Amino acid sequence: MEEFSISSYKTAPYIELENYKAPRGINSYFVPMDDGIRVRVCHWLCESKESKGTILLQQGHNEFIEKYFETIQEFLDRDYSVIAFDW
Repeated sequence: MEEFSISSYKTAPYIELENYKAPRGINSYFVPMDDGIRVRVCHWLCESKESKGTILLQQGHNEFIEKYFETIQEFLDRDYSVIAFDW
């Protein structure tokens, strides 16, 4: 697979409700695969200088990233970065 910088990926939509928002700092984009399928990826970078690492959040096959906004916020509050993708 060819390598790209994140800025070359197409921005992907995500859903927010009035009372259920994405954690601040979301980056959402499509990553094209060699077979033409686009995988939606979202990531959040820890804003603390004391980052503890990165969590790769893999939800179930029939679930979606937005369902885990509260969990993602918990990880961010604990000084982790988070990356997730939709199957």
